[in-house]
Amino acid sequence: GFFLSGHPLDDYATALKLMWRSILISLVLTALVYVFVRDEPSYVMTLPWIAALLPLDAIIKIALEGHRAGQRVRRYVTTETARIVIGFVIGAMVAWQIGLGPAAPFVGLVTASALLAAREWPFLSRSAKGGVVSNAAPREWLGYGLPVAFALVLDLILSGIDRPMLAILSPRGNVAVAEY
Repeated sequence: GFFLSGHPLDDYATALKLMWRSILISLVLTALVYVFVRDEPSYVMTLPWIAALLPLDAIIKIALEGHRAGQRVRRYVTTETARIVIGFVIGAMVAWQIGLGPAAPFVGLVTASALLAAREWPFLSRSAKGGVVSNAAPREWLGYGLPVAFALVLDLILSGIDRPMLAILSPRGNVAVAEY
């Protein structure tokens, strides 16, 4: 994945440019989702937290990919573990003490991600400084990532269709969990 060009500064600069584009697209999609769920209070309560999480998580994910590619294992593990643990603890505390319902886990994730993004953003900025945005790198990354994404979607489809298919093929027409 990362550092395909052999020029890490260029790859970081390109990744950050793509990150800003993807954040814009994801926020537009979040606004579109709001149009469809605006009459559902639990969804409406959750959407702002998801919208806040998207840019923060993008920063962290790019930093994590850079740490993994740069073989900075300790920083990778520390960042990812801290994001999960801090997010869970804060989300559980918010659910327990404040009771924000389905938004509570997202409050925890946003808080943890904000703390870690503040730590990772200087790393990303330094890593991209002096780099040139490449127009070829995104095509290379797409060539790498598209088959992986396709395989994941196919896996989701296959894992989701097994029960209905077994129910259709079963002589009794229903399939209990323990039957297969």
